[in-house]
Order: sequence, then structure tokens, then C-alpha cells
Amino acid sequence: MRERRGARGDSETQRGGGGGGDESRGGKGDKMIAEGSAKILCPVCNWVLVSLPALEDHMKQHGKSAVYRCDECPYTADKPGVLVNHRRTHTGEKPHRCAVCAKAFRVLGNLRSHERIHTGEKPYKCTVCWKEFREAGMLRTHQRTHTGEKPYRCAVCGRAFAHTGTLSRHNNTHAPRAPRAPPKTTTTTTTMTPQRECGGEDDAEDAAAAEEDSDDVVVG
Repeated sequence: MRERRGARGDSETQRGGGGGGDESRGGKGDKMIAEGSAKILCPVCNWVLVSLPALEDHMKQHGKSAVYRCDECPYTADKPGVLVNHRRTHTGEKPHRCAVCAKAFRVLGNLRSHERIHTGEKPYKCTVCWKEFREAGMLRTHQRTHTGEKPYRCAVCGRAFAHTGTLSRHNNTHAPRAPRAPPKTTTTTTTMTPQRECGGEDDAEDAAAAEEDSDDVVVG
């Protein structure tokens, strides 16, 4: 039975994923192979396929969605495009570049969000106070000021926070601190004052001797 499923999957792979309606998907699979996927294993039965669309069709036989695995780390994705974006975290590739400031991005969506800095566009609006935001994530964070939601909790004391940045700053209060050194100003005042008085007399004597030596040299 497993061999029959495998033969079916192999046939679909050679056809590029099936009929004419799947030709575009087959093209995406070929692009993925060109980007480094020499072979793709079914995570259920280890059947070898040569394109991601073929894996998608093959996984339907198991009643599951395809799982795309990174060959550099344990990361998995449910869509081939997500895996492509993830692979760029390993390669450092940033193919999407801003036409205004030339800043480059790994994901196209991040570029679109960045471009709003230049255009001033803020398409995400709060339905409570009508404040506008450039990114959907910014709006979600803002909405917690209205709902009182605090999803980020300190693992030490259990205190909850609305923002990750606030939690990070709070965590520093639990970090051990080095003992404070005694104030340098007090030590300097008590110990250095006598030295300055004694040193001043010595310096005056040295200066007078230097003048005498200098006069002797000139006269000689």
C-alpha cells in the first residue's frame, strides 16, 4: 500500500503536481529546488519528492498538510514561501530594497511597512480613540491600553505587563547587582586635603630652589 502511494506521488512529481491547473505551483516548486532543495522527504513515510508542490499533493494522502523543514535548523513551516523567507536568516539575503533610502529587507511585507515611514501612511486605526498606526502590530499593542490586557508575565514575581520592552526592563530589577563603591568625593576630600597642604609647602621650596639654580646658570 505504501509503495502504491509512493508511485502515485512520484507520478505527480514528474507531472509537476498534476493537471494544467497546477502548472504555476510546479513552477514555484522548481524555483525552490533552484534555491537549494535538492530533495524533499515526506515527514510521514520518508518518500522522496523533487518539488514542494508534489509534497503538498503527497501529504494529502496522509490526511495532513505539508511540513517544510529548514536544512540548517529545526525550523518548520506550513507554506513554501514562509520557508524561503526563513532561509534568508541563514544566508543573510535581503532582496527587497527601499527605493527612497536603499534600506534592504528580508521579507517583502517588512519593506511595505518601512515604506510608510516615507509616505506617512497609517492605515491601521484604533476603533476606540481613532489613533492611527503604521503597522498592525503597533495597533494591537496600543489596544491593550484600552482592554487592560497584559500578556507578558515575569517568571520571577509573576507581575504582568502589556509590552515586552516593559517586561525586559522589569527583569533587570531581579538581576543581582554589584555592591556600590564608597563615594569618591568624600574619600578625596578627607585624605587629599593634608597632602595638598604639605605638598604646597614642598612645592614652594622646590620652586625657590629652581629659581636660584636658574640664576646661577645665567650668571655663570
